[in-house]
Amino acid sequence: MLMGGYLLTVKVRILRRYVDLTFDPAVFFIVVGCLVFVIAGFGCVGALGENKNFLCLYGFSLSGIVVAVVLVAVLAFVWSTSTPPNRSGVENILRRAVVIYRDDPDMEHLINTIQSSLSCCGISSRGYLDWQHNAYFNCSPLNPSRERCGAPYSCCREQRRLPNGMCGYGVTDTTKRTLPSVEPVIYTQGCLQALIALARKNSVLVSLLSAVTVGSLAVGIAGSWLLIKSITSQRRAVVWESAAAATTLRPESTV
Repeated sequence: MLMGGYLLTVKVRILRRYVDLTFDPAVFFIVVGCLVFVIAGFGCVGALGENKNFLCLYGFSLSGIVVAVVLVAVLAFVWSTSTPPNRSGVENILRRAVVIYRDDPDMEHLINTIQSSLSCCGISSRGYLDWQHNAYFNCSPLNPSRERCGAPYSCCREQRRLPNGMCGYGVTDTTKRTLPSVEPVIYTQGCLQALIALARKNSVLVSLLSAVTVGSLAVGIAGSWLLIKSITSQRRAVVWESAAAATTLRPESTV
């Protein structure tokens, strides 16, 4: 949460009208940080104050996270096994990141890191041709940019210590460059396909991490309900003891 606040406020970023906050990394940190802070607060207040209401909120919150994680995992599996035409909706949404590439320095750095790390270029199944949707790399004859018909340096296969910003020039001009002539210069596979391939390659690790995540949440849920049960039992015992003591101390009625 603090990291997200730093990215948005301390840096004093000027948001341009084409910047979509949905794809701002700072928003992700803020949302996740706030959720963790609120849910952890429920657990702390409930446990320290023996407050069953807060413990119930804590347990239900963790249960909701478990359900969300399972749903996301199922949807991700179904989506990854579907054919490319059925992925077009998700791809169109994520392609927005390509459109605002130069409008946000954080987004630019994030995309460059992903492309160089996964050896990919672009988002969708169109791969490197996605960069035609960016105003700076668009191949329109009316585009005055020197990067016209190009792609970012992070798409280049040859990664040098100093980025070669010109290695991707002209690669998206389909009238002059074909796929076989482009492949030796830049990565042509989209990053979604590269991410799916990486997940399948490390399926055991992904399954293990998912199991650990769900297991840790399940432990928290079980702990909250056990604590609620213990508090209820203790309070019930106190009530019975108080009632028994009152009965014992009550004077005998006179006839």
